[in-house]
Amino acid sequence: MTKSNGQTLPLKFRQKVVVLTFVVASTILIFKVIEIQITDGEFLIKKGLQQYNKIEKIPTTRGKIFDRNGELLAISVESESIYVRPKEFLEERNRWGHLESLIGQKEGYITHRVLPRRDTTFIYIQPRLIAPEIAAQVRSLNFKGVGFERQFSRFYPHKEEIAHVLGYAGDDHKGQEGIELLYDVYLRGVPGRQKVYRDAKKNIIREPELITVPSPGQDLTLTIDQRVQHVTFRSLRKAVDDHDADAGSMVIVDVQTGEVIAMTNQPSFNPNSRSSMVPHKVRNRTLTDTFEPGSTIKPFTVAAVISAGLYGPESRIDTSPGSFRLGSYVIGDQKNHGVLTVRQILEKSSNVGAVKISLDLSPEAIWEILNCVGFGKASGLMFPGESSGRLKDFPFWHSTERATLSYGYGMAVTTSQLAKAYSVIANGGWSVPLRVV
Repeated sequence: MTKSNGQTLPLKFRQKVVVLTFVVASTILIFKVIEIQITDGEFLIKKGLQQYNKIEKIPTTRGKIFDRNGELLAISVESESIYVRPKEFLEERNRWGHLESLIGQKEGYITHRVLPRRDTTFIYIQPRLIAPEIAAQVRSLNFKGVGFERQFSRFYPHKEEIAHVLGYAGDDHKGQEGIELLYDVYLRGVPGRQKVYRDAKKNIIREPELITVPSPGQDLTLTIDQRVQHVTFRSLRKAVDDHDADAGSMVIVDVQTGEVIAMTNQPSFNPNSRSSMVPHKVRNRTLTDTFEPGSTIKPFTVAAVISAGLYGPESRIDTSPGSFRLGSYVIGDQKNHGVLTVRQILEKSSNVGAVKISLDLSPEAIWEILNCVGFGKASGLMFPGESSGRLKDFPFWHSTERATLSYGYGMAVTTSQLAKAYSVIANGGWSVPLRVV
């Protein structure tokens, strides 16, 4: 340091300047430390804790589902999910193919999943939970930036056979269809909560603190008999194949209790495999799909006229010449059956006989018996997406609808409604709501 005239400043003066500089800097630092400790201390401590500790859920098991004999239909099994921290994981790019093969993905899957989100801090690497043994193999490879989360996944031992009754639960362990959705609150339980301390690399650095204990879901027993369900499933599949049908459904009911013993559809799906869950396979056709029931309605027409005292089982009806004109509408049988008793009208499935006896009934009387046995309203099972079918109120019937309804046209029903209606006949006239739990 020099004066303006070029002379050097004295040594002592320079020493004083240096000392003064250190004193001022030290004073500033001391005041800053005091400010941090007193003014910002609480804020910074809270911020640090937020970065290194986190409240996490403790997964809980979903309740088991059994058939009426104690056969296991659905259970929660321990699984794991894999996540990555992209910045570290990118260093392992030359080994991504090995990881893809372990988790059952095609070549290029990880590239497609990670690179577009390389600037994020956290990515789940696989769309489905994996078994613990697969997770152990991945762990043994010591990938940088790879982490694991323990969860539970749902397993269905009988696969397609009872899929439409059970439905399925998603990776979040929440019910998505069927019983799993209908009784989700009952089955899913309550996860626990714990405080977890992790370092910047997400490694646990101290023992987690338990906040609340997880409460497992409750078990559920169905009215289904899995042995009958198995036979029903195979029989329906064979019938659909033999007749080259697009679809089919079957329901077996205990007529005295309303308990559903078996319920199955074709085509079906495997609730353990997401790839099989296409909409036309997943829906429970016994409850969602409607159709015109045709001649299956004739027993209710006969029941109505007998109940009204208009005819008896042996009353005789002339169905000649095998056809009947109602206005401009012609109703016909496959052949001329001549004179038939009311009992034989059912045996021969005569449309003409059904129409002739129904014309002696009022529209209200026909509507009342169809409504009483359950047509036009839900079966009582309360499944998601259940259809009520279609049965118009009698004041809105067309002039020919009373006739066509007598042999099952002009209305729409589900397989479950039809099964419930027939159970009323088999149960001596008593109507019992269907139930599956």
